[in-house]
Amino acid sequence: TAEVNGNKITIDGTSQIKATTLSGNGVITIDAANMTEGAAPIVGNASNFTGTIELINNDRLVAEIDENGNVILKTKPVAEVNGVKYEDLQAAINAAQNGATVTLLADIDVGTGNALIRGKEITIDLNGHNITGTGYRVLFVDLLASENKDGKLTLVGNGTVENTGTTSGNSYAVYVGGNSELVVETGATVKSANGYAVFVAPMGAGRVSKLTVNGGTVTGRYAVSGSGQLTDTSTVITVNSGAVIGTEVG
Repeated sequence: TAEVNGNKITIDGTSQIKATTLSGNGVITIDAANMTEGAAPIVGNASNFTGTIELINNDRLVAEIDENGNVILKTKPVAEVNGVKYEDLQAAINAAQNGATVTLLADIDVGTGNALIRGKEITIDLNGHNITGTGYRVLFVDLLASENKDGKLTLVGNGTVENTGTTSGNSYAVYVGGNSELVVETGATVKSANGYAVFVAPMGAGRVSKLTVNGGTVTGRYAVSGSGQLTDTSTVITVNSGAVIGTEVG
């Protein structure tokens, strides 16, 4: 039996607490620098422990008490849809039905890939967090041509979608494809320091792609690029309020 009251116990990456019962209201700090998902730094009945279990040196994991009272490390959820939490942004987007909201729970880095919103209308509530990436595009909003379904993404809440790549020019924070729309509401920022914040690209005859700014901010080396043509495709950019800022004119 172990009891932690009013004191702080630190568990390093090679240690483990084993107890038939763990109770108290103190603080247990777990150095998770070298730990991975599934690690069990505390084995025993911790169901009656009412204190705090904190992780340090690892922002990808979270500590949870399982049905057996063991403290297990799991990958931290990054997004939520209708009360269900997801460890991956794309999984949350895929689960979101038309009209649903994906709420961020943590900062997300998509690396050199991108998150795809295709053939449906959803909202991403940045909720004080950021989505970043260094590849060709961070978010891609597009139609689902096989089912004739348009795509629409509305960004709300304080936070930023940013392409942090160092490639000059041909990189985008949000790429808006054919018959699709990006809406940037108050508090939301779309940014690309070295490329385009938003590319509005109809990509096909008879298609229209849109950017609407309702109080948000779109900023980049080149803020917006459009590839519409008067003959068969259209790019529609509407700024009702907010800011569209480019540091260079291309």
